[in-house]
Amino acid sequence: MDSVESGGIFLTEVLQGIREEKELVATKRLFDGLIHLPGDRSTFELAATIYRELRRKGSTIRNSIDCLIAAIVVQNGVAFLENDRDFQYIDQHYPLNRL
Repeated sequence: MDSVESGGIFLTEVLQGIREEKELVATKRLFDGLIHLPGDRSTFELAATIYRELRRKGSTIRNSIDCLIAAIVVQNGVAFLENDRDFQYIDQHYPLNRL
């Protein structure tokens, strides 16, 4: 692996789950050193497509942010570390390079 990358939506997903202020500050500091992946209108459109297609196939994703994260991963072709069962469903239709 050459670099560790992130994006604004990844940051949001991680930070929203933190309860302790000290952990929040430390986590923000860790994200400061990461390369941030881009996302534009096509990213948001792909996220909506992922959500809609999976819902139509009977797998409703619990959190649309996961679809946005998947869209960024797909568009940038990066390896992806996750701990969320929704990505298993997404990966079946939109291959994610999951670690």
